[in-house]
Amino acid sequence: MAVSLAFWLLSDLPSAAQEIARFIGHADFLRSVAFGPNGDRVLTGSGEGVALLWDIATEAEIRRFVVHVGGVHAVAFNLDGTRLLTGGSDNIVRLWDAATGAEVQRFTGHGHWVTSVAFSTDGRQLLSGSMDDTARLWDAATGTEIRRFTGHRDGVTSVAFSPDGAWLLTGSIDNTARLWDAANGTEIRRFTGHGDIVRSVAFSPDGQQVLTGSADKTARLWNVATGAEIRLFNGHGNEVMSVAFSSNGAQVLTGSWDDTARLWDTATGAEIMLLTGHDENVNSVAFSPDGRKILTGSSDNTARLWAIPEELLPITALLDPVESAATVIPPAPDLIPIQPRTDVLALIIGNHRYQAGVPTVDFADRDAEAMHRLLVERLGFPSSNVRVLSDMTLSQMQQWFGTAEVPRGILHDVIPSDITELLIYYSGHGVPGPSSGRAPSPFLLPVDGLPGRPELTAYPLDTLLSNLAGVPVERVSVFLDACFTGATPAGTLQTSTSGSFAVGVARPDIATNVFVLSATGFEEEGRAQMAHWLTEEKHGAFTWHLMAALDGAANSNGDAAITMAELHAHVRDALRREAFSGRIGPQSPTLEGTNDEDPVVVRLLGDN
Repeated sequence: MAVSLAFWLLSDLPSAAQEIARFIGHADFLRSVAFGPNGDRVLTGSGEGVALLWDIATEAEIRRFVVHVGGVHAVAFNLDGTRLLTGGSDNIVRLWDAATGAEVQRFTGHGHWVTSVAFSTDGRQLLSGSMDDTARLWDAATGTEIRRFTGHRDGVTSVAFSPDGAWLLTGSIDNTARLWDAANGTEIRRFTGHGDIVRSVAFSPDGQQVLTGSADKTARLWNVATGAEIRLFNGHGNEVMSVAFSSNGAQVLTGSWDDTARLWDTATGAEIMLLTGHDENVNSVAFSPDGRKILTGSSDNTARLWAIPEELLPITALLDPVESAATVIPPAPDLIPIQPRTDVLALIIGNHRYQAGVPTVDFADRDAEAMHRLLVERLGFPSSNVRVLSDMTLSQMQQWFGTAEVPRGILHDVIPSDITELLIYYSGHGVPGPSSGRAPSPFLLPVDGLPGRPELTAYPLDTLLSNLAGVPVERVSVFLDACFTGATPAGTLQTSTSGSFAVGVARPDIATNVFVLSATGFEEEGRAQMAHWLTEEKHGAFTWHLMAALDGAANSNGDAAITMAELHAHVRDALRREAFSGRIGPQSPTLEGTNDEDPVVVRLLGDN
């Protein structure tokens, strides 16, 4: 089947119409489109029951899947692009081998059309939504139904996995979107406010927000933790059929029955770009993995590829691909096998983009991404046991960890009974706060915090550690790539002071079941050090060497068990070598809480 591909010089066109490719081959309207994870392939599903896999570079149809009687309503790629999903009017979900076109598995049980499908991040589970008013979770390997999610009063139109796989999101003809616990099937939260059918739902990349599109002609942004509506995207002249987040969450995309797609600024709700050219309804939209291109599927039987002008891209998307590519994990010596830790939950925080004129933490987002990859890819953490929280505000920190007055936050209530340990990692600013007879108190600075008023706008480290001690686990390990001096390698956080402003802070109070490894020393060490960055590796120096230590490099005594003390010793010596070489200034990490116990963090598998 031929593909018609039209190119224009981007500089010759207004920002409203930068179509760069057109895929023609379907004999009926397109209901669903998806980008492959490498951005080089796209998948389209249509009303004639056919799904087509396309190669963008060669402009060719790679493979044709004649799959569903009555029409393909939903398509999806898994994370590595080796498997495809389709769902259709025959009430069936099908799993395909992308390379051979062979049907791998079939999922049956829905009593009506399958309207939406999704892969979990690890590809082991599938999610489907149906006009039978249910969503269902499936085992990808066996085809068996794991769990059924019931509660909607009408058909389920759209489904999505949270990035960490812990939560599911559904949209329905009953005008609501709902958040579910993937592990037990209970409804956690309901998002209400749309005046008509919720046609499409999506999670933000950090899992903290959800986006919904509705037949009421609007899209809405919601806070996952509270269920509150954050923002309204209003401008379409007909039903919003499809919504998507860019890979960095800075932009959202909507497709509508007004024959257009629209690009919006997530933070402000402003419309950035209008995409016109389709002759009929836009039923499905998707972002390319790098956030630079848009794919649309329409009732005019075509899918079209659009380029976002560089002047409209968020700053992070303008970085050189090498700069913004997935982070590199420091290699372990001889790639030592590591015993998986399925009994640990990990919460990773990367505070990168600060507000109110506060300098960014250059590599905090990369630190968080790399730590997530290390835990899942090398240390054997189930992906559902690891959650990344990016650019946390004070309100979000209080919701998750509680306050001094209300110490029980969200985290306390989401610990499964088989979890014995908790790992907390933080990369971001710390600041000194008011003292109470000692040196200044340490505070973690949320992205909306003011360095000059930490007592009002920052989160006390003492409160965090005290509240973590009350979480129902046996042990909590905390890793802090932050200093509390008020100074950074980019300059002071206190705009009214000189760049040399830096103070020491008091040692935090530590409960018996909490262990803290921090990037710098506290006041008792007589130092006021900064947490330095490694510009070549594009990571915090502490984080870079901590990752190597966790990955086996800290096993100095060869006993196949890496303890907190061994992590501390390895990172301390590595930072001393960095300082001696002149790459960073003096930086002495400190370990707190190991007076009576030196807990094992990583166990290696090997001869020892």
